Amino acid sequence: MSENNGAAVAGIEHADIVIVGARIAGCAMAIRFAEAGKRVVLLDRGARETDVLSTHYLQDLRLWDDLGVLHELHALGAPPLHSTRTVMDGVDMSVHHPQWPRMCVRRAGLDEMLRRRVEAVGVPVRTGLTVSRVLTERNGRVSGVLAIGSDGVEHRILAPLVVGADGRNSTVAKLVNAKKYAVTTNDRDAIWRYYRNLPTPLEFQLVRDGRDIYFMVPCDDGLTLVVAQPTRDDPRPYYRDRAVFEENAQRIIPTLRGLFDGAEQVGEPRQVRRMDGYFREAAGPGWVLIGDSGHFKDVITGQGISDALRQVHALTRRLLPAWGSPRTIDRATARWWPERDVDARPMYYFSRSIGLGLPTNSVDVELFRYISTSPRRRDNLTLMLRHEYNPRRLMGLPAAVSVAKALGRAQNSASQVFNDAQASLYRQFGRKQAR
Repeated sequence: MSENNGAAVAGIEHADIVIVGARIAGCAMAIRFAEAGKRVVLLDRGARETDVLSTHYLQDLRLWDDLGVLHELHALGAPPLHSTRTVMDGVDMSVHHPQWPRMCVRRAGLDEMLRRRVEAVGVPVRTGLTVSRVLTERNGRVSGVLAIGSDGVEHRILAPLVVGADGRNSTVAKLVNAKKYAVTTNDRDAIWRYYRNLPTPLEFQLVRDGRDIYFMVPCDDGLTLVVAQPTRDDPRPYYRDRAVFEENAQRIIPTLRGLFDGAEQVGEPRQVRRMDGYFREAAGPGWVLIGDSGHFKDVITGQGISDALRQVHALTRRLLPAWGSPRTIDRATARWWPERDVDARPMYYFSRSIGLGLPTNSVDVELFRYISTSPRRRDNLTLMLRHEYNPRRLMGLPAAVSVAKALGRAQNSASQVFNDAQASLYRQFGRKQAR
């Protein structure tokens, strides 16, 4: 160990890949590369077994099976969910999907499970290390990181690739000046509360009534997660006042009525505000961003965790066969970047559309009704969350039928239906939403 400008330096360490962030995306990336025989350094500034705010709804268990941790996932004790109850402004689009089970697992246990798997494949999880800058070569290519431990010791780690898997406020993204684009403003906050002894059905429930949205799902350790997503201009104190939260939950979700009296709230409520969506520049010379560090969408569709695993799977398929010189590595990450956007963009705008604080319009209601009348169309909602059905297909025949149905309603004027159809189309394709 040496001294550098008064700071203790642990020396220089060499690796094939440095991953900053030991959560879902970072751990999954570490597992993939370690199993491929690469030298991996995995850093995180947080402590072990710390929680993180997340919907933690796992919609595609194939991703966990592909990562080789499905058995460990089931061992965490969350019940498999074979039904999804979705009610949008009184229209029931519920789906029974035993062939596509889902789970809801709180992040403290989920992250720790992945960290144990990382260690099982020979990669130590190094916590309490904060990256202060990226190291670069003379040509400007990133070649490693400088990280400072809680003891003040500097660690210089050199590698041909630095991965930012450190969340929405990514330090790596800031250090490489990765810019955001296609930014969308979110209209809603989110308030999480966990309950014990809340005897709800073993299903995910999402209910929208006017501008009010709640969702509820049973998770591990016998707990049930209940989330309110009020619009930002809603003055009701959902976070501060438990009675307000529960009164509105029972009004929105009928299966909750009368159940809170015997339930126990576990822990303090959690709140997220200003959850604006974005894409970030995902790759550059010697660096790449995965998970929320590179892309974040409205939480209403609970896609974040699945997105992270999908990105890791696609990126490693590009990277590992191309591993070699810095040029081939950079070429692989550059090719993956637009593939990420193509995969994520449809659900990005669909999630925004559902989460907007605008009242449901005449065409939206007819679309909900059109979907509800067919088991196949309701199944498509499940396939959509598995990226097997593109939500833009709703803008084809379903949209045309919905417009025709709306025009046939005596209470709707033609000009109103036209404006509603235009608004729905704009939301789906990411154009500016008229207010």
